[in-house]
Amino acid sequence: MGEDTYWSRVAGLRAHRRQFLRGAGLGVTGLAGAALLGCSGDDSDSEGGSGSTTTTGDGGGAAQEGAPALERAPGFPGEDFGKVPVNNKPRVMGGTLNMPGSARALGGRTMDPDVSGFFAPSEYVNDRLVFPQGWTEELHFDLLDSFEWVSDTELTLTIRAGVKSHDRPPTNGRIVTAEDVAWSINRKGGILDPEASEAYPRRAYLTGLERAEAVDDVTVSVKLSSPNASFLAAFSDIRQAMQLKELEDWDFQDMLAFPGFGPWLVTEDEDSVRAVFDVHPDYYRTDAEGGRPSFDKMILQAYPDRAAQLAAFITGETDHLAQVLPHEDAQVSASVSDALRYQSPSATITHVNINPNRLAAFADERVRKAWHYARDFVAIGDPISAPGWQFSGPFHPMHAQTMSSDQIRALPGYNPDTKEQDIAEGKKMLAAAGFPDGAGISFSIWSSGATGRNFESGERVRNQLTTAYPQMAVELNPAPDIATFNSKLNEGDWECLAHDFAQVPDVALNGMTYYHSKGGRNYAPLQESWIDEALEGILQTLDEDERGAKITQFEKDYIDWGPPYLNNCVVMTDHAFQPTIGGADLVAGTWTYFYTLGYGGLQRWFWRTE
Repeated sequence: MGEDTYWSRVAGLRAHRRQFLRGAGLGVTGLAGAALLGCSGDDSDSEGGSGSTTTTGDGGGAAQEGAPALERAPGFPGEDFGKVPVNNKPRVMGGTLNMPGSARALGGRTMDPDVSGFFAPSEYVNDRLVFPQGWTEELHFDLLDSFEWVSDTELTLTIRAGVKSHDRPPTNGRIVTAEDVAWSINRKGGILDPEASEAYPRRAYLTGLERAEAVDDVTVSVKLSSPNASFLAAFSDIRQAMQLKELEDWDFQDMLAFPGFGPWLVTEDEDSVRAVFDVHPDYYRTDAEGGRPSFDKMILQAYPDRAAQLAAFITGETDHLAQVLPHEDAQVSASVSDALRYQSPSATITHVNINPNRLAAFADERVRKAWHYARDFVAIGDPISAPGWQFSGPFHPMHAQTMSSDQIRALPGYNPDTKEQDIAEGKKMLAAAGFPDGAGISFSIWSSGATGRNFESGERVRNQLTTAYPQMAVELNPAPDIATFNSKLNEGDWECLAHDFAQVPDVALNGMTYYHSKGGRNYAPLQESWIDEALEGILQTLDEDERGAKITQFEKDYIDWGPPYLNNCVVMTDHAFQPTIGGADLVAGTWTYFYTLGYGGLQRWFWRTE
């Protein structure tokens, strides 16, 4: 396959300038060569931005005054996709970053990071092997220093040497080793405890994993039973931080004893109220490479409701307001006129899904298509998103190889210009299936609460269905609390679900997670052999062009099948930052999880300005 592979052209990690990066080029004889080479000794080497430099692999180093010369919004595709202002005012080192933290982030957490589907505490105190930065799916090194594919089923990982853990029990400043990484990979992949891993929503990422083993202090050997072209991308998920071996003995209670090595360590943790973090003084990333905290401290403060969050931002109590809603825009603009506003298509997709295992009528393809054809996506997307939201098929439209929003919009059921004809066709299909105008079909739409965009989406879907098919009985059934919602979700105890899921910067991993019969977030679950075979084929395909053709074919087949899992839209993120916050432009974009800063991998990039 030479250099024309998924690795070399889609997920080509940038190399340290003094190292080989041998990711691509898998041929019949194993490693075909150094497909990506970063061995220049010229320290003025840049990565595409004016005066920008990206390096990896150097340990430690105190942050310096003045903004680091890094690439702004890597891969930003232009104003049609969002807004990325740059704060060029002088950086002021130290101080406190004040962030709103929802009660969901601070309370009721799933403390096991491999179980958590949302806001794992480990995101703040540990790091990933790799991370995406900006608008592309390109990966960058974090804890990882280099990698090499020995064959299409064997991989060698080399981690940074000398990375220090937090200097307090239980880690006491010890050095992070390959044994930690191997242990963490095996845990995530269900090798250590297959039964426990049934609760890991991202276990399908590591499909094919046989075993990861430490070779020496910095080298991990990974063996797979079948090719997995997305294996490294699996660790770019913000919830996929490496965990230290001490996690095995942690009580999953006291966050002050969470074993970590990342940029922050928790110094105060009051459930559902606030968490306080100090910077890790021996953190391994340099200021020059970016992602080393410029603040001394970070506070996550919970607020009782949206109105309180909005008021806190307007008064300057917090530095950030997430997801400015359309009806809040005027107030924010008038009250904080110099606020920095960042917009990008979210990494999350809102959806309303039918559970075909609980509703026999939806075993009929005609009923599923009628359910699709009644959906008015514009009427759902406009009220819950800033302008610029996108249509979505089974996969996120911002992936490099998936259908674009415009392509999806033109299809039957999605196209707002043919909605009247589509509904008429849906009525015919329901009648032919024995459910005229929806008679005999009844279900309730389950959501995590009685407010918010998911509840509103469910409400609009109900109204659209009962207007198009007046004999269909649809009710709303919001959960009384998040714990009840999660319990019913995980048990598949629901008929219809209004929810949203965060996507990762790899289309195959999303497919395996959400649609494969063994996917950790295929909550119904769908159990279709043709879907499993198609997704496994995408995952195992190393040639980029061949993989792209399989992705396109699956999208067409899935939509034609009449999907019970039906995405509403990709909302446009609209963040507001105080005018004294810099660095957000370095991580703005779909694939950084910029859509919500409740996730803990981005705050390390920010700094205070004059």
